[in-house]
Amino acid sequence: MFSFFKRKKPLLPVPEWASFFTQEEYNRFISHLEGYLKGKNVERDYEDAAFVIEDEYNEKTTHGLNNIAQQCKQTPSRRWKKLIVSHFDSFKKIDKFNREFEAHAHNFTHVSPFLGVRLYNKGYISTIGDGIVITRPVTEDIIAMLVFDFPHSVSNVKPEQSVFWNKSEDELFEIGISNIRSNYKTEISSHRLEEFDIFMAEGDHFFVPNILLELQQHPSLIGTYGSLISIPHRHSVLFYPIENMQVAKAVNHFIPLTNYMYEQGPGSISPKLYWYYQNSFQLLPYELTDRSLKLIPPDDFVSMLNLLE
Repeated sequence: MFSFFKRKKPLLPVPEWASFFTQEEYNRFISHLEGYLKGKNVERDYEDAAFVIEDEYNEKTTHGLNNIAQQCKQTPSRRWKKLIVSHFDSFKKIDKFNREFEAHAHNFTHVSPFLGVRLYNKGYISTIGDGIVITRPVTEDIIAMLVFDFPHSVSNVKPEQSVFWNKSEDELFEIGISNIRSNYKTEISSHRLEEFDIFMAEGDHFFVPNILLELQQHPSLIGTYGSLISIPHRHSVLFYPIENMQVAKAVNHFIPLTNYMYEQGPGSISPKLYWYYQNSFQLLPYELTDRSLKLIPPDDFVSMLNLLE
């Protein structure tokens, strides 16, 4: 006998990048995405959280899925379809603006107000190509990238574009950092966790992590023996100024909080923990499971703890 009942679509396995979704949520997200992409010339690569779409000019552009997926996770599912359509349709406006901007990109007077600097995870470079960005290292896994801060998007400055401006990279980064500082406000607040306070830099823009480039302007965030610092996503940076052995307790809360915020996003940057001391960032490796947390501190950090004891 033939069944006249509609068969359910098989459930797609949830890839690692979308682990914050349940299986049902991930399949709902992909279903809405497929509805949006229907009839378009698209190459899908959901395992690597991206798809490639060809526009009317026969140009291919890659669109990542991680940020929009995180936004959906934090939004009622009844709004996912509208959110996805709005997110990807905005790229049409962005493309139009970019084409008009490119016509004047050789004129430094025209481009300088749009220059900015934004922090990314190093892995982001692999998605766009190392040869088309201007970057500087900040920590082991975070880089500062010279960007154009447009009204609808943030786009990397290409090395060949800067050739026409007759400016050094130092000058360009200085201008970019200054523009972001002038155009965006970052709030700093303290939060009580049991017996100690942590500080959080926050904002609803993409440039909150830029505070790491100007820490000398925020002495209250740096303790006598430096600070624990993490950059879970583009909207928050966590600080714990180190003054005494209470740092040993603080770590036990700081790391799980960092991981939770990193997984939730949006705009996840890094789950790693750093010790900022004497103007440098040193990685503090750790192992975190559902049942245990193990810090694997470098010798310099251990020496500092011994001094505190």
